[in-house]
Amino acid sequence: MAAVERLRSEGVPVRLDLVTGSTHDQVLERIRAGHLLIDQLLLGWYGAVGVEAMAIGRPVLCYVREDAPEDNPFGAELPIVRTSPETLVENLRRLIMDAVLRARLAKDGRRFVASRHDPQEVAKTVLADVEALHGAAAG
Repeated sequence: MAAVERLRSEGVPVRLDLVTGSTHDQVLERIRAGHLLIDQLLLGWYGAVGVEAMAIGRPVLCYVREDAPEDNPFGAELPIVRTSPETLVENLRRLIMDAVLRARLAKDGRRFVASRHDPQEVAKTVLADVEALHGAAAG
């Protein structure tokens, strides 16, 4: 909220919709009404709301832990604007002012969700992992 207030004080046209205590349908409606989504700034990975926003075509800002390779298995393919409390103001400013960047991130996000979060593909991956574990345990 402080980042939004700072940008407003600089004359940047920004509106904040803090989405809490809403149904799934209400959340989706509010994501559609916005231009971008801040998922989280402390945990180190994006959540379901970030996936929903990317599927809808909204750029996502999120803190993504990348201290070790296993922290982000998607690498540069992950179309999330990496941000933190320290970089949020600048990253918000950049996205607010750059419609072309927002459009590119929207397109990349939709493609990423279709390829990496498709329920059937995720189920196949999980099944393959379970089979590999079962085979290793039986061997």
